[in-house]
Amino acid sequence: MKIETFKVTFYTKCGKSPVIKFLSEMNNDTRIKVFQYIEKLKQHGNMLREPFSKKIGSIKGLFELCVEYNNNEYRFFYFFKPGREAVIVHAIQKKRQKTDSGELNTAAIRMKEIQKQGSGDRK
Repeated sequence: MKIETFKVTFYTKCGKSPVIKFLSEMNNDTRIKVFQYIEKLKQHGNMLREPFSKKIGSIKGLFELCVEYNNNEYRFFYFFKPGREAVIVHAIQKKRQKTDSGELNTAAIRMKEIQKQGSGDRK
């Protein structure tokens, strides 16, 4: 029996992805750990739960992939598109207990931008 996986993509605008840039600035060991978590997201999709993934309560449809490695915490904000696709729209290194509202706002704006494109409202 083949398990159907989810596709994971990264937010891109004007040919550039801020998430890929964020990943490229990490050391190799940390990047490997992050991709292990992204692989969990591919395998489990919308069934991935804590401690790996959490809903962002204040923004409907937005989730965070929670990566802890070497005493650092990273958050990768994502949402699901139809067709078993997760789109990672924003990434941060978490430095406080509560995620900054500006970071959540960035993720929400990017999510809405992609959703609007998918609904046929292209300009």
